[in-house]
Amino acid sequence: MALAEPWKEVIALQKDQARCATDVAAIKQACAKDHDKAHALECAECWPKLVNRLRDLYLKPSSPEWFSGRGAFLQELDGLLTKAQSTQNQAPDFSPIDQRIRKEKEEWFRDKAAGLGLSSAIESPAEARDLQSKLSDRETPIEQLVAELRSVFSPEQPDQSNEKIFKEFLGRIEAASTPGEQAGVYTDAVFHTETNGAETSKAEKYVKLIRGGTPTGEVLETLLRDRQASRVEQEERRRLRKQLEELRRAKAAHQLAQSRRDKVRQEKVRAAAAAAASAALVEQAQELPPCAACSKPIDPQGFEACPVCQVLKAHESRDVKLVVWCSEQCRAQGFDEHVSNIHECAARHDCVSITDEDTDMDQDNRVLVFCKECVHDIKTSASVFCSPRCYETNFQRHREQVHLPERERAMRQVNDRGMLEFESSDERRYRALKIEEHFITLDDALAEYSSKMGATVS
Repeated sequence: MALAEPWKEVIALQKDQARCATDVAAIKQACAKDHDKAHALECAECWPKLVNRLRDLYLKPSSPEWFSGRGAFLQELDGLLTKAQSTQNQAPDFSPIDQRIRKEKEEWFRDKAAGLGLSSAIESPAEARDLQSKLSDRETPIEQLVAELRSVFSPEQPDQSNEKIFKEFLGRIEAASTPGEQAGVYTDAVFHTETNGAETSKAEKYVKLIRGGTPTGEVLETLLRDRQASRVEQEERRRLRKQLEELRRAKAAHQLAQSRRDKVRQEKVRAAAAAAASAALVEQAQELPPCAACSKPIDPQGFEACPVCQVLKAHESRDVKLVVWCSEQCRAQGFDEHVSNIHECAARHDCVSITDEDTDMDQDNRVLVFCKECVHDIKTSASVFCSPRCYETNFQRHREQVHLPERERAMRQVNDRGMLEFESSDERRYRALKIEEHFITLDDALAEYSSKMGATVS
């Protein structure tokens, strides 16, 4: 199980440096004891051993280090060490070697920091761009770069605190004896799994990867990619919200403009309707007959009309002439006579008021009804019955004498068999299954006419 690889490299380097220091001290002690030299520099045998031990620290590390694979640097370092080795019996100057190692480590740090995608961990896009610019700038002093990285990722912790935490972390990693224990140390250090349950829940995916043996470098790359994808998704959502707001504003502006256009159009329609109504009044005044009672000319803005005539006229009955009165007094004087003479019950001599002596034809029972088919389709005035019961009683006769011949004449196909109820003994006799489906009352007809014409009728 490969866990905490970067930290293992640090631990290995520390161990190598400790062993190197121990070996160098042993060489010095042996030289003083065996060769009676005050310093190994004076010993032709021990000085090469000391320099070669320092060379092995970099050219032959026990495990991969930060400088592994940096061939040009190692070759140059080998030359500097060879030069130092040749200065036996002189005061050696190790500062060029220290400076070269320090410079190379700074370059390695810049490369490592720039390649980690640290800017993806910054929430603010502006701050992320600024950090990436600094990581890419080779002229920025390394001390300034480290300080700025610390200020970005640990703004509330002093440098010493960071170093202390890092040392404690390395100690826990080194003390962990199994891969599982190392995984626990690493997940706690990164995601605070031992103290922060909420944080652990958010990082569950990455904790599982670490505990499953995925190298930490790959886990960090996955985390950074996910964060970058999340940022891209957030930016896309912001872009879509902005676009949606723009569309809403455009829609609102369009609706406002449309409303204004509709208002102008409606005003034009009302003006045209008013002009047409005015013209209609003039035309109506010329077409209206005189008062049926006193023969006076009719004022088109104030007169009384026969409601039955109005309904029939509204349905374009062929044989109906509108009868009007100039006043309520004239209407009261001539209405009953007009209805009896002109709007006689369509049942005529078969009207129940004549054939059935028990029929009570008082005002409450005398509800005029219109045959729907006659009014809507046939357009005839022979469609008024004195009551629903009279129409029901005479339904078969009316249907066969009026409806069927008119259907044949107009070549209208009507299948109304399902609306009929036949006598079981003789299918030649039948009645309406629901008589109310075949008629419309005078009041309902007037209401329908009023709604259609946008006017009040009497």
